[in-house]
Amino acid sequence: MRIATIGLCDPGYSEDAARTQHDRSVAGLKGLVKDIVDVGLQPDERLAEVAILELKKTHAVNPFDALVLMQVAWARPAVVLQVVRAFPDLPMLVYSPGSRIEDGMIHSIAPAAGAGSTVPVLRRHGIQFKYVWSAPGQVIDESKFIPFLRAAAAARKLKGAKLGMIGFGDMRLQ
Repeated sequence: MRIATIGLCDPGYSEDAARTQHDRSVAGLKGLVKDIVDVGLQPDERLAEVAILELKKTHAVNPFDALVLMQVAWARPAVVLQVVRAFPDLPMLVYSPGSRIEDGMIHSIAPAAGAGSTVPVLRRHGIQFKYVWSAPGQVIDESKFIPFLRAAAAARKLKGAKLGMIGFGDMRLQ
């Protein structure tokens, strides 16, 4: 499996905390999927455009099976749609990682809706995606990711495949 990941966060939040959350999530994914191309955290339209161009170049040479949007905090709908519309044929997974817990305290980067704000935007625009989240302090749940990513990989391998029947016996399909 080969996936692309891009982090989403509004520039108004602590980018250092968001970047740490994003990097931690990508590291968790690397335990499940070996071939990951990550373009990091993209808080605004200008930076997202640069990341999109990088992903498109890489995708043209060696295609991705899926696109994973790492929603570490609330993100601008314009940035989310910009990224999604750049890859209309890639199966998409929106992942909202849980905040870390230290000394019994949940350390959230912001008291905001997070990925919950992105889901309605994608639905309103008719964009198909799978939404996965982790509870605070929990690691990535393999059972939520792997079946989707395997199906995405199989779908990419079948694109352009020619299927047919050999022989005279048509198995009563007339």
